[in-house]
Amino acid sequence: EAAGELQPPDELSIRFSHPKFVVKSLVEYLGEEQALKVIEADNKPHPTFFRINKLHKEKDRFIEKVKKNFAISFHRWFSEYFTVSPNVTPNLLPGFAEGAFTVQNPAFAIPVLLLEPKKGELTVEVGTAPGGKLSLIAEIVGEDAEIIGIDISADKLNITQKNLARLGPVKNISLILADGASLPFPDRSVERLLIDAPCSSLGVLSKFPLARYRKTDEDIERLAQIQEKLLLEGARVLKKDGVLVFSTCTLTKRENTDKILLADRFGLSVDKSYPERLEHFRLKNFFQTLPCEDGFDGCFAVRFRKLV
Repeated sequence: EAAGELQPPDELSIRFSHPKFVVKSLVEYLGEEQALKVIEADNKPHPTFFRINKLHKEKDRFIEKVKKNFAISFHRWFSEYFTVSPNVTPNLLPGFAEGAFTVQNPAFAIPVLLLEPKKGELTVEVGTAPGGKLSLIAEIVGEDAEIIGIDISADKLNITQKNLARLGPVKNISLILADGASLPFPDRSVERLLIDAPCSSLGVLSKFPLARYRKTDEDIERLAQIQEKLLLEGARVLKKDGVLVFSTCTLTKRENTDKILLADRFGLSVDKSYPERLEHFRLKNFFQTLPCEDGFDGCFAVRFRKLV
């Protein structure tokens, strides 16, 4: 049947091996037509993207070496990201072990670009593991800003540390073990804050197919409540006129756009300014990629500014 032919959630659930609550959540958030495209994409192989480490002194040499050994395709919207054919385990890609490249889907550049980290400012990422966004922040600002990554998991912080070390030492990055709902910062002390919120991960089911069976509708509600706590705490530590980007890798209304409705309660407002290169991904007052388009994972991001 054509992708545009709409079917009841029960039938889609059985046909595409998606729990019924997942289908209903996707339809509620995206509408039936887009939800069907996403559900179909979830059951297909998804490409592995590599991001070029712009701080690596020998990146150009390694890129040429990759081109000699693989067919390389740069992403349509983000030219610093590429795939190779045939597929390869990252450690076997020339330059990967040396830190010239890292694994990251280009969708997850959007929250960092939306944050617009600046030199001379304190930038904090909550939920920092495995470090892909944190390293991209460092690429943008260099060593002229303080960068802090927060995670609640010691194991995940260890992985992040190893990933950052492989990409090359950056003196101005610190990692802190802490709960994002109780940040170790004074009130109004952070200029830029990126919250990579815990979520149901419905935007990355092609990579983690079993995740669809490990989540429940109750999990979505629980995660949405955790996200509110992270936003409240983020608003506390954010300076007046500071920027907060809230991001997930899921596709549910409760975990994404419902957070925009809470902005006033936390002293935040949706910031309508954004880099021009992100215009293609803007939907009203937020930004969204879908796993059925351009090799992207599903990523949601919204930019807030502190009012008081």
